[in-house]
Amino acid sequence: MARSPRRPGLGSHRGGRDARPRLPLAPVRHASQPDQLRPHARSPAHRGLFADPRAGAHDATGTRRPGGLGTRRPRHGPVRADRAAARRSRAAACDRPRRARADRARDAPGAGDRARARDAGRRGCVVSDSAPPTPPIDDLGLPEGYLFKPEYEITPRETARRLREGGEGGRTFFLLDCRTPEELQTARIEGVTLIPLQELQQRWEEIVDEADADDASEIDLAVICHHGNRSLRASLMLRQMGFENAMSVAGGIEAWSLSVDAAVPRY
Repeated sequence: MARSPRRPGLGSHRGGRDARPRLPLAPVRHASQPDQLRPHARSPAHRGLFADPRAGAHDATGTRRPGGLGTRRPRHGPVRADRAAARRSRAAACDRPRRARADRARDAPGAGDRARARDAGRRGCVVSDSAPPTPPIDDLGLPEGYLFKPEYEITPRETARRLREGGEGGRTFFLLDCRTPEELQTARIEGVTLIPLQELQQRWEEIVDEADADDASEIDLAVICHHGNRSLRASLMLRQMGFENAMSVAGGIEAWSLSVDAAVPRY
């Protein structure tokens, strides 16, 4: 019967069965190094490796004496302040030509008009000294290509007729302007009541009081704005509030100036 091969390293160097395993030799170490074979042994302390300094050695090495830590001003604060001041001076030097160009642009002729037009554009309207070109209008008095929606809109000519003759069937006709106060100063229609679109949900009861009606359903309401977009939103909102006959003036005050009253300025 064949014997199983022996594993190397379990016997002596000759392969004897009863020989003990050989241990590796201990490494050569310094007296200050911990013993790798005895990790529980106490390691040397700092005082055992380095001697105590002489008296006055702290001043020579540049360190502080005992009890004097934190008494001197650190250097990083002034360095950061100097760097920040240098950055500000460089930024100011680079900004001087820019400020000079801004001053020349502000003093240029017509600069105030451009600023007023820019501010008016931010409020939702465009104001210019000259009127925009007159577009062609169709048979309804609306700009050509305008998509008229008779179930939600009313033409400017029909609005002007009802404003003169009053509502149908003894009803009260009321013309509401949902533009901003600045737009109302630019172009205004006689007999109109101003309630901006942003304030309509809080001030809709004023319409019933101004129309001297008992209920909102008794009012034939027409809403006008600049081009008809805001007035359409306002009329749909007023229908949900009880104004069943709320309509939007198609084309807004722009179409009113083209087909009803040319004296109303266009902007």
